[in-house]
Amino acid sequence: MFKVNSGNINKYMIILICIFLMATVLTNLYFFNVINKISIESDLYQKIKAGYDFKADILPPKLYIIESYLIVQQIANENDPDIINEQMEKMAETREEYFNYYEKWQDNINEEDMLKLIASSNAYVTNFYQIYYEEFVPAAESQNNQAMHNIAYKEMMPVFEKHRDIIYRISAILEESNYDIENNAQIYVNKSQVILLCVYTTSLLVILIISFVFFKKVSDIEEYNIATQHETKMANQRLEVMVEGLKKFKHSYENTLASIDGYVISNDNEGLKNYLNEIIAENNKNEMINYFKLNFIKNPAITGLIISKMIYAENIGVELILKVRSEVNNIKMKPSHLCEILGILLDNAIEAAGESDEKKVYFKIDESLEVVTFEIKNSTGVAPDRVKMFEKNWSTKGENRGYGLWIAKDIIGQYDNVILNTIADEKYVEQDLFVLKEVIPNDGTFFTDTF
Repeated sequence: MFKVNSGNINKYMIILICIFLMATVLTNLYFFNVINKISIESDLYQKIKAGYDFKADILPPKLYIIESYLIVQQIANENDPDIINEQMEKMAETREEYFNYYEKWQDNINEEDMLKLIASSNAYVTNFYQIYYEEFVPAAESQNNQAMHNIAYKEMMPVFEKHRDIIYRISAILEESNYDIENNAQIYVNKSQVILLCVYTTSLLVILIISFVFFKKVSDIEEYNIATQHETKMANQRLEVMVEGLKKFKHSYENTLASIDGYVISNDNEGLKNYLNEIIAENNKNEMINYFKLNFIKNPAITGLIISKMIYAENIGVELILKVRSEVNNIKMKPSHLCEILGILLDNAIEAAGESDEKKVYFKIDESLEVVTFEIKNSTGVAPDRVKMFEKNWSTKGENRGYGLWIAKDIIGQYDNVILNTIADEKYVEQDLFVLKEVIPNDGTFFTDTF
């Protein structure tokens, strides 16, 4: 079980109240938006009104030139010059009115198909008026009734009929469109009622989900704290070993240098040679070489960590072979995080090597212009489970273990410039920790497994 303090409960309740208030505000905003959409001055209402206005204007005497067509027929059958002049003046008025309305609706219509129909209709209307002024008016002025009759019925009437057919098509389309708009408005209102209900239901569901996530998060934090406490205990133990190792290293290192300095001062080359052969005896050769290599590292925390691991490896009969090609003095990572990860990887490597026949761990520190690399390779008798090795609580070493690699994974996940690459087979396990010198965009991938 886990504990939840009053501060967490207060924060939790504040979050729930904020979510509920937000849901209420959003619901009201949506409700007012629905009302606004269907109100008298709304865009939806204006669209319906425009549809009916447009339908009214395409009928006579606006965009439908049936009145002009009837005037032409009346002039063609009229003999009184005064009446003919009067009708011709009226014809000019209807023509001007048509083009005014055509220009208006051409600017106010957005539907491409409707614009094409209006343009087609206008083409016939333009042709109609062109025939009227170029052929019919001269015949009327010369009082040639036969010519007027032929022009009116044989040339202008077919053009008018094509214009009329398009007008009928537009009228039918508008009738259907207006019906659809009104029907969609009703559907929109009905759907909005359902949406309002869903918003409230969803708000309650979200609160329940957040509650579950909250308690799950608290549980994970509690488990992580337990794991951290375990690792802290282990770290304290390693620190004690490290301190003792540092004392041993400092004492041995200072004595060795003082002895060498004595041989150099006395110019006793033969004695120096014998002394070096003695201290680099086969049983201590690797240890001394490693200690001298450590002098190259300029990061005291890393130096101390490695010394403690060298002592740990020596105590369980594992040979730790060190290769250093970096001072590790300029790395874009918290030293505490780096030491924790390296400590976990080295502990796992030394323990696994101790259970193998070869009993060797290779630790290489390298550096290039782009990256600092920590390569830890150990002998093993059995290849680890690549799926489970980074899971929490998974271990082959008994209870209360298996937190190390899980914590390492969590730490690495906090950095955009740190990558851990795992290579494993039945003989060796290699963990390569790459710390890039330049931060790269996080693509969500910090671990790669190669087998």
